[in-house]
Amino acid sequence: MKSSKLAFMVALVPLAAAYFGSLSTLDSAFVAKSLLIVLPVQVGACAYLVYRYWSDKLLR
Repeated sequence: MKSSKLAFMVALVPLAAAYFGSLSTLDSAFVAKSLLIVLPVQVGACAYLVYRYWSDKLLR
């Protein structure tokens, strides 16, 4: 694995832990909390697939 990819993944782990930790302490409705968790993941996945499609790496 390249060092830049490893550094990116190491940086994402604490951010993800802080995000989910802060959401777990919120006192809100279950539906709202699940939307706050699922929506950024879906947006990130869509952005990644669009990037892969535009860089012509998706269909290879």
